[in-house]
Amino acid sequence: MNIALTGIGWRKQFAKDVIKRLGIIFNQTTSEDADMVFVCNYNQVSSDEIRYLVKNGKNVIFLQPEKDLLNVFGNELMYTYHFPLMQIEGHLPVTFLQVFPPVSLVKQKHGETIGLFALDFSSSGENYTTGYPAISWRKMGSGAIAMFFYDFISTLLLLLQGWEFFTEEGRLSRQFRTGISRATHLADYLILRQLCEIPQGYFHEILLLKLIRTLLAGKNPVPRIWYYPYPDTTVFLLSGDSDNLEKHNLEKAWELIVNSGAEYTQYTMVDDIGLFSEKELSQWKQKGIDFELHYYAGPSPSSEEMLQHLVKAKKMFLSKKIKVDSCRGHSLIWTGWDKQIKIMEKAGFLFSSNLLYWYPGISYGLPYYLYTNSGKSSVQELQIFVSDDVCLFNKSGLLPLTPPVYLKKIIAWLDINKDVYYQPFNPIFHPYYLVKQPSTQEVLKQSIIHAKSSGIPIMNHRRFFSWWNKRGSMKLKYQLNDTCVEFSSARTDAETGIALPETWDGMKITGGVKLQTTGEILFPLNCRKITYQKGEK
Repeated sequence: MNIALTGIGWRKQFAKDVIKRLGIIFNQTTSEDADMVFVCNYNQVSSDEIRYLVKNGKNVIFLQPEKDLLNVFGNELMYTYHFPLMQIEGHLPVTFLQVFPPVSLVKQKHGETIGLFALDFSSSGENYTTGYPAISWRKMGSGAIAMFFYDFISTLLLLLQGWEFFTEEGRLSRQFRTGISRATHLADYLILRQLCEIPQGYFHEILLLKLIRTLLAGKNPVPRIWYYPYPDTTVFLLSGDSDNLEKHNLEKAWELIVNSGAEYTQYTMVDDIGLFSEKELSQWKQKGIDFELHYYAGPSPSSEEMLQHLVKAKKMFLSKKIKVDSCRGHSLIWTGWDKQIKIMEKAGFLFSSNLLYWYPGISYGLPYYLYTNSGKSSVQELQIFVSDDVCLFNKSGLLPLTPPVYLKKIIAWLDINKDVYYQPFNPIFHPYYLVKQPSTQEVLKQSIIHAKSSGIPIMNHRRFFSWWNKRGSMKLKYQLNDTCVEFSSARTDAETGIALPETWDGMKITGGVKLQTTGEILFPLNCRKITYQKGEK
């Protein structure tokens, strides 16, 4: 499929990231040659040009409201209002998502609606959903046009990274008791409590995928590369922070994990990695214990002190023959919305895995690129889903849990990610609580047993990042031949999955793994040919 991205700067790059993260197989081209045109900056293209493109068979999606083209769908209101919610039309496992301005309100006359703006959740039967479209599309001429009436790109950015102005640099910066801004402060007042366990960023992307397929109905089923090795629909990622735990207790915790048949990433402080010899670390690595950096440069370091700490830490790890690409600090010394990102980038880190939300949920579970005021960085974030120290103690403002209750919640989160959300489950198990009280030994053991019995793979971060990089660098092509979708690649790959809509152009495919919540069927790439059956609805 040929895709054109009109616009400039970070918005255009961000939109491309979303398309690649969805796994859509495409060639980037010009508007004249494209099957699908994404307008990332509305002021970079004229309304007359868009009308011409659509009239002559192009499919155009505006990723934010375009004032000059609102009349394509209806009459713009003389005023606007920041409706905080969108109620989704269609078959997804969520009914509401948050949206962020700019928002444009239209009394709709034309087109089909995918979502409507909503004011609140009903507590007594009232309908707080408006008649104003949040996402709409319509056919025009021989093409089609669609529009997000909220800012799709900014909404995703906020859900992934939080507000800039709740940091040391922001106008709304507050004086914290410690004088330290944390990553969790970036999410202050961002996520509605009622939606705190829904991966909202992910479902905004799925809505875009559904919109793309709707506009291309009858022309292209829009296959995409699946998120995990075939046929998995989630992965259990195990990690924890060393936190100056004694050497013998670290080894005791690792032995417990290894004996449970799992892999694990130890985010290790510099002083802690120094306790082990190169040979000892190599032996643990062979058993599936991976080592990355748990940074700490003091309670409130300057940017220069932080950079120096990260550079020295990498050298320390290398002296033990360990190349670290990922880091975590819980962002306890976060110096601003993007300063920490720039520091990690300068130090050569490719991944970060921090806690943005205290809530036991995520806005997005898969890795995503972090952005600074300069644009896209080279660092990808893998958000922590939940942490034992947050759940077991009165640390986050949430009700502390006992280990048995925590276990039941972890099992539920594993199941819902496997069967509904298709997000990786990325909790923290600190070695401290595997060897001391309140003990999470049984929680970890039973979680691993449940994952294995449910067919959920267990990986450390390094192995998952390796897979994610492989997925992102795959070069695939496909051809449409009547009812057949045929793939070509450099190699036959049974590990890579391809997801296609179960029904397309009045036809249906059978076999494979059914993905209930996205309406897709998952096949291994080595199938090469996937055929839709005519005459089946």
